Amino acid sequence: MATVTAIPELGDSLKLASELLEMTRGSSKAPLSDWLVRAEARGSRLVQSFAEALRTDAAAVQAELSTSWSNGPVEGQVNRLKTIKRSMYGRAGLALLRARVRAKLCFPSLRSHFWAIVAELASEARTEDYTAISGTSGFRF
Repeated sequence: MATVTAIPELGDSLKLASELLEMTRGSSKAPLSDWLVRAEARGSRLVQSFAEALRTDAAAVQAELSTSWSNGPVEGQVNRLKTIKRSMYGRAGLALLRARVRAKLCFPSLRSHFWAIVAELASEARTEDYTAISGTSGFRF
């Protein structure tokens, strides 16, 4: 912490960052406008430019701080779609991409069911092979 005491601007910036973090986590009910005034007055150049950027869209930032809405589920779906798209790059056209997206939407856990069936069939096959070879029932290693 010697660096923080040696550079007062760094200490102020760290304090402002922790205050904003508390506001986003909901543990502080301080108004955003007060934080912006303090950041523009006491922060480093980077914190000041960040505060100016927040001020340009203050209504959206205030809405984020005061509501419990989240676009996380939407972002997850977009990420899933982009992952499917990237995995098919250069392989086929739009028709196959559409089919894969629909298959994922209609049968999201089809892969796990498929592998469960494969494992069960493999287990039965090994048991039958063992029984045929050893003449005893059961599965031993």
